[in-house]
Amino acid sequence: MPSERILVIGYGNPGRADDGLGPALAQRLEAMNIPGLTVESDYQLSIEHAAMAAEHDIVLFADADGGSEAPYYLRRVEPAPAHRFTSHGVAPGEVLHLAHSCFNASPKGYLLGMRAEVLDQYKEGLSASAREGLDAALEYLPRFIAANRRHSMQKGKHVILCVDDDPDVLASLGVILASGGYDVVTASTGKEGLKAFRESKPDLVILDLMMEEVDAGTRLLEEMKACDPLVPVFMLSSTGDYFMGAADADGMGLAG
Repeated sequence: MPSERILVIGYGNPGRADDGLGPALAQRLEAMNIPGLTVESDYQLSIEHAAMAAEHDIVLFADADGGSEAPYYLRRVEPAPAHRFTSHGVAPGEVLHLAHSCFNASPKGYLLGMRAEVLDQYKEGLSASAREGLDAALEYLPRFIAANRRHSMQKGKHVILCVDDDPDVLASLGVILASGGYDVVTASTGKEGLKAFRESKPDLVILDLMMEEVDAGTRLLEEMKACDPLVPVFMLSSTGDYFMGAADADGMGLAG
């Protein structure tokens, strides 16, 4: 089963100062090139967005909020039928309702609100307060996406990549993980591991940090994180507690 399909829709008018927070977030999020993430930007939500929402498991609506004291917030949005007929300017709940009634899809919805101060002026550019909220939201979103990827792993058969130069270790991992219902891909060198990572698009990686060369694992880790920084990587190493005491696992991007 593939990872959760996530759609982010940033909407607002960049010509009205902080009202452009949604499109600004969409632009910067798209530049991050997060695999499996769809990013859309528009002036306002419309019924056409319901068709896009129907193709995803999670829809995140990003908008400016002039009443928010926090830099940003994330709230669940439930489907809500429209009380008026219009071809444009629908609310997030109405988009979800249309996705269900027209396309028989029920994506989970969230509203990402970002603090806005200047909404009544026709000018481009964000206020300092709005930029602070935008930066905070962009720091949080990759963690939100990664968390939902991990959650999706509990709901189906997923791919785990194991990289180790010890064939006995690879064989043991393969038996254990396959018995748990996972698809297992193995590689015995850093070069093979990177190729397998790109081709199999794993949901999780188990990596031996010391293989054919002392730094082969750490180099592979860096290359994998450059390809997709959100795939969890777990270390498998005979150095054990010594390594964990000497290395910055969080700084290296390890999940465990």
